Amino acid sequence: MTLDAVAALQAALRAPTVNDGSGAEQKAFEQLHEALREHFPLLHATLDLNPVGTHGLLFRWPGASAEKPIVLMAHQDVVPIAGVWTHDPFGGEIVDGVIHGRGTLDDKGQLVAICAAVEGLLADGFEPAYDVWLSFGSDEETTGAAARAAVQELRDQGVEPWFVLDEGGAVAFDAFPGVAAPIGVVGVAEKGTTDVRLTVTGDGGHSSTPRQNGPTARLARAITRLDRMSMPVRLPAPTVEMFEQIAPYAAKPMRPVLANAGRLAPALARLLTRLG
Repeated sequence: MTLDAVAALQAALRAPTVNDGSGAEQKAFEQLHEALREHFPLLHATLDLNPVGTHGLLFRWPGASAEKPIVLMAHQDVVPIAGVWTHDPFGGEIVDGVIHGRGTLDDKGQLVAICAAVEGLLADGFEPAYDVWLSFGSDEETTGAAARAAVQELRDQGVEPWFVLDEGGAVAFDAFPGVAAPIGVVGVAEKGTTDVRLTVTGDGGHSSTPRQNGPTARLARAITRLDRMSMPVRLPAPTVEMFEQIAPYAAKPMRPVLANAGRLAPALARLLTRLG
């Protein structure tokens, strides 16, 4: 990062955009948006801004053609502070060449990197070949509505992205046992969630003579059955490829195992499940 980008990241980290759904973060998002305007004036002066959701930002950078639009994504919100911090989580301090703060990786680093890249290209007079959209959600950590609002806005404008780049992966140190070199991890999928609503009806009976196998007991058994269920264990192709790519950099005893991850996939999947 350039010195300007570092200062922008520090300013972004100092905005405590913890999104817990309470609405108390209003001033924090205003602080972040002001920091972005201050550090990226060309971006704000040149790109078209469509506010989405409560605090979401959707920018359009017109290109020479609108045929193959691309969308670059990041989110502004962070999770609440947990554990013991050696430095102020919203201080953006630089200590021994490292920036400390909640959101450095998840996901204000990517947010600032995108903005800094656009700002630099604008300063050079660059015009993109295709439209570029910057989508910065504000409630990703709570699975909120800003991203859906951005998608709807793009649909309303007839935008069908040719390429979308969202949060995922990092240059990780000590990310894999036995591999000392930093690993540039590229995320190619997104985890999902499943919400299940269980409804039980029945007569609970009088407290002096409670029903056998009543609604509460049946609900408890259903929850227990769900808890015992597990997704099928497998090693997907991207994971196999990752193991094969990092094999030359792993400790010698691990190299043949990782190099043959495809052939050993079932056994590796079971092993990783136990380690987890």
